[in-house]
Amino acid sequence: MKRLGYLFLLLLVLMFAGCGGGGSDSGGITTDLSSGVGVGSGTVDASQAKIARVELTPLFADAKLEAYGARGLTSTTLSFGLMSIQVFDDSADPVAVANQDVDVITTLGSITVDKTIIDHTRSEMTVTTDAQGNAKFFLVAPPSLGKATVVVAAAGVFSKQVDVTFVAGPVKKVSVNFSGNKIAPEQTTLVTAKATDAIDSPVSGAVLNFSVSTANSTGAKLDKSMVTTDANGLATVTYTAGTMTAASVVDTVTAAFDANAYNSATIEVSKSETQVQSVTLDGYFGGTLEAYGARIGTNYSLSTGTMFVTVVGNNGNLANQEVEVQTTLGSITTSTQPTVDHARNVVTLTTDANGSAQFKLIAPSSLGVGSVIVSAAGKFSDPVTVEYIRGPVQVIKPEFSVSTIAPGTAAEVTALATDNLGFPVPSTLLVFSMTPQSTGARIDRT
Repeated sequence: MKRLGYLFLLLLVLMFAGCGGGGSDSGGITTDLSSGVGVGSGTVDASQAKIARVELTPLFADAKLEAYGARGLTSTTLSFGLMSIQVFDDSADPVAVANQDVDVITTLGSITVDKTIIDHTRSEMTVTTDAQGNAKFFLVAPPSLGKATVVVAAAGVFSKQVDVTFVAGPVKKVSVNFSGNKIAPEQTTLVTAKATDAIDSPVSGAVLNFSVSTANSTGAKLDKSMVTTDANGLATVTYTAGTMTAASVVDTVTAAFDANAYNSATIEVSKSETQVQSVTLDGYFGGTLEAYGARIGTNYSLSTGTMFVTVVGNNGNLANQEVEVQTTLGSITTSTQPTVDHARNVVTLTTDANGSAQFKLIAPSSLGVGSVIVSAAGKFSDPVTVEYIRGPVQVIKPEFSVSTIAPGTAAEVTALATDNLGFPVPSTLLVFSMTPQSTGARIDRT
């Protein structure tokens, strides 16, 4: 029970450091790496010492290990990390402590003292310092990416935590995919390749070489021939189909890391495939809308503008074509989303039987200039600029320049005219009048 409580305390230390837990096996294993035999020169036996300091040191570069099997199960050398433990007593001139049991725990990966004995569930172990007060063990990477925190403790004294990152191995596999399986001549689509190691972990920073081969067509091309993979192991290029005399052909795009890691994908180029030729966007409200709420009441008709989309294909207007609408200022409502939501600035519509679709642009409760644009199958409309303006005068606030004046003296009166949102309305004729409560009071103009 005492040992279980001690290991539990080790786990609590790691948890309060913000680290996750792992599997456990509390079996004490002793080998040549951690033998507790005799007492060397300049050391003290554990039975005669009070532990003051425990040190844990990784003996591998950058505290990084490759995930187990990242190069294949026959090449796991870089998945083992040797770690060293030193235990010191509390004397004025600290000396190493021999024959001292030390508990080891890791939050990810496993622990062994013999590379030929691996149990990926063993996250705890007890080792014993040798005659020189040292002990060593191997941290074994798991078959996945992540980060481990390793800590050791002797007689209730803990080492500092050591963080170890488990990284991907070199590129062993490449996969390639088009964003669709068919395309019209001279149209574009994306091709994405993914580079992974032997256990399918993504490899970032790998340079992939792309090429395209065609059959009975001319002009097929890629926008790039070399791309470096991102953090997810992905590299993307744009493919443009060529032209051909046949009704359809098949093109092939290949992505290669080296002579052993490469792959290809194919796409059909067909004259019968519908293609978007153009997308147009029109609004019939003069390009200006009043800011939403600029007028008192619930009449927002002048803050709403209907806009129309038309999609034209190679054989006329395209029905049932998805289009994406975006605005940089204001929001959008549609027949299926009729409620005003001032955060909705992107929607997807589908054209009707005539190749048309419509939506309503809703002004924001602010002034400014926005741009609306529509896209379909990689084709974009020209942007439409919309200015959001103040409303008419809804509120007038007159103010005296002073709060009191003496009889026979004058004071300025300033009136501020605003719309319902408080935006000042310029160039507005105001009529002043007064109800005098004293003889001879007057205003200099009306």
